[in-house]
Amino acid sequence: MSKYICGSCGESIKKRQRYCLHMELFAAPEVELDAEDIRQDLREEMQRIWERVKNVDSKKLEEDVYICYDLTLCKKCRDIFVQRIKCKEFI
Repeated sequence: MSKYICGSCGESIKKRQRYCLHMELFAAPEVELDAEDIRQDLREEMQRIWERVKNVDSKKLEEDVYICYDLTLCKKCRDIFVQRIKCKEFI
Protein backbone atom coordinates (compact mmCIF):
# COMPACT_ATOMS: atom_id res chain seq x y z
CA MET A 1 0.00 0.00 0.00
CA SER A 2 1.26 3.46 -0.92
CA LYS A 3 1.90 6.03 1.79
CA TYR A 4 1.22 8.87 -0.68
CA ILE A 5 -2.31 10.10 -1.36
CA CYS A 6 -3.21 12.63 -4.06
CA GLY A 7 -4.31 15.91 -2.49
CA SER A 8 -6.80 16.40 -5.33
CA CYS A 9 -8.49 13.07 -6.13
CA GLY A 10 -7.56 11.11 -2.98
CA GLU A 11 -6.09 8.15 -4.87
CA SER A 12 -2.99 6.30 -3.70
CA ILE A 13 0.18 7.31 -5.54
CA LYS A 14 3.10 5.10 -6.41
CA LYS A 15 6.39 6.55 -5.27
CA ARG A 16 7.73 7.31 -8.74
CA GLN A 17 4.48 8.89 -9.95
CA ARG A 18 4.24 11.57 -7.28
CA TYR A 19 4.34 15.31 -7.95
CA CYS A 20 4.86 17.96 -5.30
CA LEU A 21 3.15 21.33 -5.72
CA HIS A 22 4.20 24.33 -3.64
CA MET A 23 2.17 27.54 -4.04
CA GLU A 24 2.44 30.87 -2.30
CA LEU A 25 -0.17 33.57 -2.66
CA PHE A 26 0.64 36.94 -1.13
CA ALA A 27 -0.24 40.59 -1.26
CA ALA A 28 1.85 42.60 -3.70
CA PRO A 29 4.73 44.12 -1.74
CA GLU A 30 4.91 47.44 -3.56
CA VAL A 31 4.05 50.51 -1.54
CA GLU A 32 4.15 53.79 -3.38
CA LEU A 33 4.05 56.97 -1.36
CA ASP A 34 3.87 60.40 -2.89
CA ALA A 35 4.35 63.83 -1.30
CA GLU A 36 0.64 64.10 -0.45
CA ASP A 37 0.73 60.76 1.40
CA ILE A 38 3.67 61.94 3.48
CA ARG A 39 1.96 65.22 4.42
CA GLN A 40 -1.28 63.56 5.55
CA ASP A 41 -2.10 62.84 9.15
CA LEU A 42 -2.82 59.13 8.96
CA ARG A 43 -4.16 58.68 12.49
CA GLU A 44 -7.79 58.83 11.31
CA GLU A 45 -7.15 56.31 8.54
CA MET A 46 -5.32 54.02 10.98
CA GLN A 47 -8.27 54.27 13.40
CA ARG A 48 -10.72 53.30 10.61
CA ILE A 49 -8.59 50.30 9.70
CA TRP A 50 -8.32 49.29 13.36
CA GLU A 51 -12.11 49.46 13.80
CA ARG A 52 -12.56 47.29 10.72
CA VAL A 53 -10.11 44.55 11.80
CA LYS A 54 -10.06 44.57 15.61
CA ASN A 55 -12.61 41.74 15.91
CA VAL A 56 -11.37 39.69 12.94
CA ASP A 57 -9.58 36.42 13.68
CA SER A 58 -5.81 36.90 13.42
CA LYS A 59 -5.46 33.78 11.24
CA LYS A 60 -7.96 35.26 8.76
CA LEU A 61 -6.02 38.53 8.66
CA GLU A 62 -2.78 36.63 8.07
CA GLU A 63 -4.32 34.61 5.23
CA ASP A 64 -5.52 37.84 3.58
CA VAL A 65 -1.85 38.77 3.21
CA TYR A 66 -0.09 35.41 2.78
CA ILE A 67 -1.08 31.79 2.33
CA CYS A 68 0.97 28.77 1.29
CA TYR A 69 -0.10 25.39 -0.03
CA ASP A 70 1.94 22.20 -0.32
CA LEU A 71 0.18 19.39 -2.18
CA THR A 72 1.06 15.95 -3.41
CA LEU A 73 -0.53 15.13 -6.75
CA CYS A 74 -0.83 12.03 -8.90
CA LYS A 75 0.17 12.22 -12.57
CA LYS A 76 -3.44 12.62 -13.74
CA CYS A 77 -4.18 15.52 -11.36
CA ARG A 78 -0.80 17.10 -12.12
CA ASP A 79 -1.66 17.09 -15.83
CA ILE A 80 -5.10 18.60 -15.16
CA PHE A 81 -3.56 21.31 -12.96
CA VAL A 82 -0.94 22.21 -15.58
CA GLN A 83 -3.57 22.36 -18.34
CA ARG A 84 -5.83 24.62 -16.26
CA ILE A 85 -2.95 26.98 -15.49
CA LYS A 86 -2.00 27.13 -19.18
CA CYS A 87 -5.60 28.01 -20.05
CA LYS A 88 -5.72 30.60 -17.23
CA GLU A 89 -8.43 28.66 -15.40
CA PHE A 90 -7.43 29.61 -11.89
CA ILE A 91 -10.72 28.71 -10.23
